[in-house]
Amino acid sequence: MTISLLPRSFRARLVGAGLIVGAVVLGLLFITNLLLIERYLDHQTNARTEASHDPLTQVFNRRAFETHLQAVLGDSASHPVVVLYIDLDQFKAVNDSCGHAAGDELLVGIAQRLSARVGRRFLARLGGDEFGVVLTGVDETHGAGLAAEIIAEVRGTPFIWEGRSYRVGASIGVASSKAAGLSPKALMIAADTACFGAKELGRNRVRLFDPNEEYFRQRDEDLRAISHIDEALAAGRFVLFQQRLMPLSEGLPAHAEVLLRVRNAEGGIEPPGAFIRAAERYNLMGYIDRWVVEACCRQLAAWQAQGAAPVVGRLAINVSGASLSDERFPDFVASTIRDNGVDPERLCFEITESCAIASLEAALGFIDRMRKMGASVALDDFGSGLSSFAYLKRFEVDYLKIDGLFVTHLDRDPADRATVAAMVTLARANGLRTVAEFVSSAAILEACEGLGIDYAQGFHCHRPEPLAALVPAEAC
Repeated sequence: MTISLLPRSFRARLVGAGLIVGAVVLGLLFITNLLLIERYLDHQTNARTEASHDPLTQVFNRRAFETHLQAVLGDSASHPVVVLYIDLDQFKAVNDSCGHAAGDELLVGIAQRLSARVGRRFLARLGGDEFGVVLTGVDETHGAGLAAEIIAEVRGTPFIWEGRSYRVGASIGVASSKAAGLSPKALMIAADTACFGAKELGRNRVRLFDPNEEYFRQRDEDLRAISHIDEALAAGRFVLFQQRLMPLSEGLPAHAEVLLRVRNAEGGIEPPGAFIRAAERYNLMGYIDRWVVEACCRQLAAWQAQGAAPVVGRLAINVSGASLSDERFPDFVASTIRDNGVDPERLCFEITESCAIASLEAALGFIDRMRKMGASVALDDFGSGLSSFAYLKRFEVDYLKIDGLFVTHLDRDPADRATVAAMVTLARANGLRTVAEFVSSAAILEACEGLGIDYAQGFHCHRPEPLAALVPAEAC
């Protein structure tokens, strides 16, 4: 039956009902679309918030900080920009002793207090326990004043966790675009450097970046040196040199100390002073030590494969304090020697007296491990410490390298002669061979021979040469 066969009045009711149903359906579709649009907009808003905000503290993140800094620096000619780099003091102590939950709660609380203090200024968490603030239209003096207020705010209220009270401070570096330049990276590095300087001065204080101050000039040189080290490692520009030791008695085995050099972009060789100090300060010596160990073992293995015989039987490798305190380093050395098929007796490891005393237990363990493998160990710069003689009995080494401070004037200073004579007597009593460093003249060499020193090392004996020079060209 079709609708046309129904009575007209009934058909009218059906048509009216259809219009009502249709209106309801359209209304539901409209509301659904509105809900979908609202949900999409909420999702977009949340996505933007997650991309620009730190999920823990809800302040801006580092990416948003750098983007904002780039934007405001575009107009900094008329409106100077100042960056505050904030690093919390004693945060690690709370995080390590109380756990990450306590550390997170502390960071949230600090962020809230910083937000209240800086107001509408741009605040971000840069990572870990570091925060940054961007100020526009003010100078560094104003920034230093706000930084002092922030330190007072952070230190003003102790952090309470499980009934215990912890007081956290802050070190703050302040850098202005007028002093550091208009690059966001340069401005952040300058503020970070000033913050590091504040920590070195004793923490919980403010330090202004001043490019003319000696501290910041040195830091700038260090940063360039670090970049130079990274580039050299990546480009394979590190090279090995060696300096032979002169035996002063018949029958002593010849050996040489391995020296590290870096080849610059022009092909010239740079001395270690160009990078070692920065590498030590910024914890890069561990990487360099590993490179040297691997390079030495590869060279020894290559000579062995070629049937070439170097003019020395042993290579001495310097070990930094960073590697000495690295519990994984002995395993690395052992596996590198094994993987290259090198006889451990071909190697000697030199550790400085000061590093050995600073990491006493680690040094004793390293010495024991190397000597059990068959390698030798030398105690370098002996006499530079305040308790040299007292510690010597604990270090079961093979060689004692007398600090050059006592050798430089050995030919004319009676006090130095007496001191070195005592060292030689002590070394003999402990069954050690002695090496005099910094032998720069025939007179000093003669004095060394007169005191019964076993080896002499210095420019008068042998100058540094490439490691390959230890094998005559015709033998390769």
